[in-house]
Amino acid sequence: MVTQFVPLEAGMLVKSLGAESQEQDLLPREPYLTAGPNPFNPRTELRFGLTQAAATTIAVYDIRGRRVVQLMSEVLPAGHHTVTWKGSDDHGRGVASGVYFVRLDSGLVQKTQRLLLLR
Repeated sequence: MVTQFVPLEAGMLVKSLGAESQEQDLLPREPYLTAGPNPFNPRTELRFGLTQAAATTIAVYDIRGRRVVQLMSEVLPAGHHTVTWKGSDDHGRGVASGVYFVRLDSGLVQKTQRLLLLR
């Protein structure tokens, strides 16, 4: 498991110690979206937290705002979640080095994170 910091309260981060059951018990007090490693090659993990269950979509966009890949679209429960992007588009083709944006849409929550892919 990758060590990660997750927001528990405004201005406070909690370090995950690797015990998944402990991490599942800590529901985030506010939604978040992080990526690591960033910059990355060949893949990065997108970690996000939801305060309530909701239909959730995560997609990656290029610098011009065109969708590169939709990583997920499903109803998720409140809690901490992870999805991996391997630097490829919807057709499985590797994308070029550059800046990308991952967008989380979940209910009323919208979060964006900048990513840098270095090939």
